[in-house]
Amino acid sequence: MYQSSGLLQNEANAFAPKPAYTAVVNLIGELDGYTLERDISPSKEVRALVFRSGENQKVAYWSPTGEGRSTVLSADQTSITVTETPQFMPLSKALLLGW
Repeated sequence: MYQSSGLLQNEANAFAPKPAYTAVVNLIGELDGYTLERDISPSKEVRALVFRSGENQKVAYWSPTGEGRSTVLSADQTSITVTETPQFMPLSKALLLGW
């Protein structure tokens, strides 16, 4: 029943990492030393959180659809593709998108 949850495969699969494991490792590496500052999500389909470390700010953004879809957002000659995989950008770029 719970075989799809967790970070590692079962013992029969030698506890191989699942995609969630890689995502957690990447998030920890990218956000090491940062703290959550605020939520600037532009919609239910696109989540965006601002993180800060001293004077540095970055935005983690993703689309929590669970369907493998991607969304392209554009504004003022700036464009990004949002996927289920968390991505990062400077806060200044997010502000150009109107977030």
